[in-house]
Amino acid sequence: TARRYQTAADLLRAYGVDSPSDERVGDPGALHRSMAWIGTLDQFVDAWTLVCEAKEAARVWDWSDVLAEWRKTLSGSPAQIVLVDEAQDQSWLQLDIARALAGPEGRLVVVGDLRQCIHVWRGAYPELFHDAEHVLGAKTLEITTNYRSTPPIVEIGNRIAKGKPWSAGSPSKSHRSRGTPVHVRTWADPPTVVAQMIRQRVAS
Repeated sequence: TARRYQTAADLLRAYGVDSPSDERVGDPGALHRSMAWIGTLDQFVDAWTLVCEAKEAARVWDWSDVLAEWRKTLSGSPAQIVLVDEAQDQSWLQLDIARALAGPEGRLVVVGDLRQCIHVWRGAYPELFHDAEHVLGAKTLEITTNYRSTPPIVEIGNRIAKGKPWSAGSPSKSHRSRGTPVHVRTWADPPTVVAQMIRQRVAS
């Protein structure tokens, strides 16, 4: 389907794969997230090739083309400091652009929380926070105080995140002194249950 094609293509482009002829297209080890959406590889490559030809004929770009071309043509004097906020939701390509903007002499500052990553579906690269000290030569500075949420919410968040592969850093501490107790409920089919709750509230 068009949606499955677009998701797979966007994920591959987020990792810097710009052409259906790139050898990484068929490598499930390197780009495992994309592979789940591709299905039949030959059909996907054919579709991607047709899309590339159509865009060239129509002289148009999509968002992935904009990022790719910006990365290729990035030049000039690098910035002294490049700050990337919400970095856990940036793709590998977007982070590589930030590195290029900083250059070898500039300083790259990435701010984010691996536990808040919600855009892996479109190619976010939260693994950066596990590898930053090696990939970027980064020094990690933690901000562990949560100024937004009450202690019960922060405690539940810490319990859920503990030991998870997508979690990094020390447990959070709430800046507030108290809050309303929170009860956690689980359902086999959360979307249906939530939809029913909304329907009941609208009806009343």
